[in-house]
Amino acid sequence: MPPEPIYDDDEEFWEWYQPDELTRWKDVMEAASMTPEEVAAFDEQLTRTIDPRAREVFLLYELDRVPSSETAFALGLSVPQTVRLLEEARRDLGVGADRKSP
Repeated sequence: MPPEPIYDDDEEFWEWYQPDELTRWKDVMEAASMTPEEVAAFDEQLTRTIDPRAREVFLLYELDRVPSSETAFALGLSVPQTVRLLEEARRDLGVGADRKSP
C-alpha cells in the first residue's frame, strides 16, 4: 500500500481523508498491459499458425477444457491421434503442458 501523505495541520487532513472510500487492490496494483480484446486477438493470431486439425484439438482441449476422449469423439479421431495433435500444437506454439494428456 502507498504511504499516507503527511499533513501539517488538521484542516489539510480532513480535506484529503474520505472515510467512506477504502483503498482497493485495483487502486494499488498496475493495470494489465493488454485489454481482453487484444489478448483474444493475439491468441487467435497465434493459433492460426498451426495445422487446422491440431488447432481444433488444442482449442477444445486447452481453452474449452474438453477431455481428450470427448475431443476425439467430437472431431472423429482416435484418442491417440488426438493426443498426438495436441502435443504437436503445444510444440508448435511453444506452450507447456498445463494439463496432462490422458
